Amino acid sequence: MPRASRVFAMSAIAVATALNPLAASAQELPGLVVRVISGDHVVFRAPTQEMTVELADVVAPSQRGPLIEASRSRLAQLCLGKAATLRQTGTATDGAVVGHLSCAGKDAALEQVRMGMARVRAKLLAGDTLMHEALSEAKSARRGVWGD
Repeated sequence: MPRASRVFAMSAIAVATALNPLAASAQELPGLVVRVISGDHVVFRAPTQEMTVELADVVAPSQRGPLIEASRSRLAQLCLGKAATLRQTGTATDGAVVGHLSCAGKDAALEQVRMGMARVRAKLLAGDTLMHEALSEAKSARRGVWGD
């Protein structure tokens, strides 16, 4: 590839990355959780943008009942106002960034499952030992969605 083409290609990649800091799926983006919308959605403020984030691989209660607020409150205790890192895995149909969120060094989705405040998406259970252990712990202790 001629030098001019290489320079152009590298410039295009740099511009794309600057415009979308989550372009590389493995990239961890530092930021701050500024709002908790539900037990599986937060507003994340990165250095250059603010975005709605859906926790990857879990679903929080969404039907009427006390667990909706309990799940949201638990996620707020874990993440609200705390330094966080985000690793994007996709985009939800509503436009939210789907990703793995770590708040103060803890995996937010894993903690929500461990406390019974979210369910694991079925496709994930087969391959994720930590998530499976957290789910088993919550079920055994009858926490949250697994209580009576």
